[in-house]
Amino acid sequence: MDFKTAIDTCLRRKYLDFSGRASRSEYWYYILAYLIGSIVVSLVGGILGARAGSVLSGIYSLALFLPSLAVLVRRLHDTNHSGWWAAGGCVLAAAAFIILIGALLMGAGASSALMMILGVLSIVYGLWMLFLLVSKGTVGPNRYGADPLETPADV
Repeated sequence: MDFKTAIDTCLRRKYLDFSGRASRSEYWYYILAYLIGSIVVSLVGGILGARAGSVLSGIYSLALFLPSLAVLVRRLHDTNHSGWWAAGGCVLAAAAFIILIGALLMGAGASSALMMILGVLSIVYGLWMLFLLVSKGTVGPNRYGADPLETPADV
């Protein structure tokens, strides 16, 4: 899949589609486009000023949150893993927030050890997700659908 097709797929044809599979090229081209867009939005926001830049960044992030999550879930499906793996980052962030609030309310004694453990878990989770996202997808159909790399003539 080329750059233009990946962007068209993620932002037009499968904007809210959490089912099926996404090839590595579809996912990483989308991520590249997202990062380029973020840079452009930041530059325009810098020209417009802090308040307008914050609003513009917020709109950009909200508009692309769901398609970003959808392509992530489809990419995980391509490696024959549940899309629920994407929730791990949210769980770790929530745990960090709870520990941080506990540290503020009760003192930092026990919470610093918990934060260290949470930090290690976050690194392990991040490396696992990166491994899944760069891994080759399942060849042929899997429980989430047809191989996105197969052309209709191959099927």
